[in-house]
Amino acid sequence: MTTIAAKSNLAVAADLVGTDRMIVHRTGQASAQPIIIDEVKIYLAETYAGGLSGTGTTQSGATLLAANKNVATTVTGAANAFLMPSGSSPLYRVAFFNDDAADNAQLFPATGENLGAGVNASVLVAPGDFAIYEKKTATSWVFVTGTVSY
Repeated sequence: MTTIAAKSNLAVAADLVGTDRMIVHRTGQASAQPIIIDEVKIYLAETYAGGLSGTGTTQSGATLLAANKNVATTVTGAANAFLMPSGSSPLYRVAFFNDDAADNAQLFPATGENLGAGVNASVLVAPGDFAIYEKKTATSWVFVTGTVSY
């Protein structure tokens, strides 16, 4: 549960249920019933990183994706690895576009995490393709859209 507001002795905390529903709990009131709010819209600050170059071919040697919108322009067979951010909060989205004309990019999760191919396993993003992932839990991402191969 995440505290979203606090005023005097009343705090409001919320649980996100899916991506469009929130349950609000009023703390400080023993008999207060939770309030259910549908059609929640969450707006997150977006960051962009372009002109990224792949490094290495392993999870430990990969280029970190520090923004939530990332464009790779230099990918080679010997340097094609990119790494998802670690410690991201659930519902955080990362978009990755492979703008290289010839080579697949390897997209690795952070250590101990899963992009759907298994813990610590990479997915491939072909030249000209993209992938969007959303953090679902502390260690797993969900593929939202795009084209990847396992």
